[in-house]
Amino acid sequence: MIERDARRRKPGPEAVPLDPLLSAAAEVFAEQGFADATVAAIATRGNTTKPTLYKHFSDKATLYERCLEREFEHARQHLFAAYGRAEDLTIDDEVAADVAAFFDYAAARPHGFRLIVEMRDAGPPSDLRDHFNEAIVSRVADRMGAVAGIDPEAPAIRQLAAMVVGASVYAARESLLVSEVDPAEAIAIAARFIAGGLRALMESAPNPAVSPSAPSAPSAPSAHEGLER
Repeated sequence: MIERDARRRKPGPEAVPLDPLLSAAAEVFAEQGFADATVAAIATRGNTTKPTLYKHFSDKATLYERCLEREFEHARQHLFAAYGRAEDLTIDDEVAADVAAFFDYAAARPHGFRLIVEMRDAGPPSDLRDHFNEAIVSRVADRMGAVAGIDPEAPAIRQLAAMVVGASVYAARESLLVSEVDPAEAIAIAARFIAGGLRALMESAPNPAVSPSAPSAPSAPSAHEGLER
């Protein structure tokens, strides 16, 4: 009976590690976009088969979301590690380090960077982007608040932190994916702009944590807008 049951059972798709499949899918999605990427192309890139992919991911949208989830986590870990290595700096060096962290991540994982900055807007992936933005903005606000002696929860500091993230993402995208501007020059431009805003905030509101009339920072691309471009 056992032998007959074994003969009747058909072997399923061969089990493979998921990480190489996600890497292959991320490359194809980054190069072709969600709409034009096909499961067949992803299977070919990952040296596997469509049945194997469908065994692990119910459809292309699920695979796309898993790729984004994985890449946002890579980006978060990379940025937090970079922030941890850049403590107790001057205002200019702190801001430059925060901006450079995005460029370093984009250079280390070009397909991943392209995937998350050019992601489609609809559906659950937008929630992943929002959670990522909130985590990074909060961390940058803590860093900027510490170096400036300002409450990191002050609205103006939060807005300036969002500007750091938005400007960094936009500058990295323009430099590395669009116009090929020298990264060092792009970092310097973005850092000067942001450091100037932080100094202006410090001069106009020495203690915005207790000042209800603390001025807002000038409007600039938010983290959300930066990732949508």
